[in-house]
Amino acid sequence: MSISNSDKKFMQIAVDLAKKGAGKVSPNPLVGALIVKDGSIIGEGFHVKFGGNHAEVNAIGNNFVADSIMFVTLEPCNHHGKTPPCTERIIAEKIQRVIVGSVDPDPRMQGKGIEYLKMHDIDVSVGILNSKTDELIRFYTYWKKTGYPFCTVKLAVSEDGFIAGIEGQSKWISSQESRAEVHQMRAEYDAVLVGTNTLFIDNPALTVRHITGRNPNRVVIDRSGKAKGTMQVFADNTDRIFYFSKLKRNDLPKRVSQIQLNENEFNLSGILKILGENEQQSILMEGGAKMVTALIEMNLCSEIILYYAQKELGDGISFNESLISKYGFQIFDQSQSGIDKKTTYRRTYV
Repeated sequence: MSISNSDKKFMQIAVDLAKKGAGKVSPNPLVGALIVKDGSIIGEGFHVKFGGNHAEVNAIGNNFVADSIMFVTLEPCNHHGKTPPCTERIIAEKIQRVIVGSVDPDPRMQGKGIEYLKMHDIDVSVGILNSKTDELIRFYTYWKKTGYPFCTVKLAVSEDGFIAGIEGQSKWISSQESRAEVHQMRAEYDAVLVGTNTLFIDNPALTVRHITGRNPNRVVIDRSGKAKGTMQVFADNTDRIFYFSKLKRNDLPKRVSQIQLNENEFNLSGILKILGENEQQSILMEGGAKMVTALIEMNLCSEIILYYAQKELGDGISFNESLISKYGFQIFDQSQSGIDKKTTYRRTYV
């Protein structure tokens, strides 16, 4: 069966619904679903939170959906997890057709849900608006395929090319609108990562303040154990704090998850692998130039976001932008953020 413009319109609605779960469903993917009968929407839903009903079940609700069409951004699950398989519910409700955006990269799936629906005489179409539905699950896909979190580097660059002042401080280079955008990003990523230098220079809280949203988990890399337990990053206002050091500390809050590594183990690749094993799908890197450069050069970074500010610092610490093209990043998106220009660079990440 062919895909019509109205089908694309309905899938776009499902994509928009899915985005409402951002920051709340990890380690599950963002998913939106819509049910249409005789050209009218009779049910809609999205995955609201981890452990809750999937989007398909929320869209069905208490509606009579026999002989309807379901639009869903991701292949319906066909395995038992925290909830029963959505494929079984779709079949039981006698939904006539299912239009799917993306195939689920989970090794338990990868088309199995689609095939199961077809085996039960349900017409299935796959790939509608898949560039948008793939974008919804980019964190999830990268994590499922590599075991590592999707890592985004975020930097503000002054008009004269610096990312921090001569003393290393990086606060308030970008506009208020850009800072609000960064806080929105924090709310949508699993965790924010910083190193010791950033802690001592900026003493960041890494919380969400300029928008309404949940605080991200935090990752502190402190090889020599210099960070003070009274620093804002250790405050009791997030779910998890991962602290990587060569030393075992007795002066940190008990809620901090200390991960002690020896010298041979202490590297960014190993640290990100451990975070992936702890179901951290996405990491926002807000550290300094040295750590950012290391992430890029070790091919551990999938995305670079630069906010080009309209402010001069006169002197300071710069970021070598030639690394962007050298390591295969290309412009993915450009936009305006207040008076700042925002450029997002991506490389092929799976």
